[in-house]
Amino acid sequence: MLNVKKQPLITEQEAAKRLCVSVHKLRADRHHSTGIPYVKIGKLVRYHPEDLDTFISEQKVTPL
Repeated sequence: MLNVKKQPLITEQEAAKRLCVSVHKLRADRHHSTGIPYVKIGKLVRYHPEDLDTFISEQKVTPL
C-alpha cells in the first residue's frame, strides 16, 4: 500500500523559504543526491512538509 502523507505537497520555492535557503541550494542538493527527499511529478519538484520537519529535526546540534 502507498504511504500517503496527510499535508499537501509544497513547491521548491515554498520549501526554500521555509528553510531560509535558496532554490539554487535545494536544486544543488538534489543534483548531488543529498538533502531532503522530494517528489518528482513530470518536471515538477514538490516536497512533503513532514519531510522538511524531519530534516530540520535531524540538523539539531546539542552543545557539550
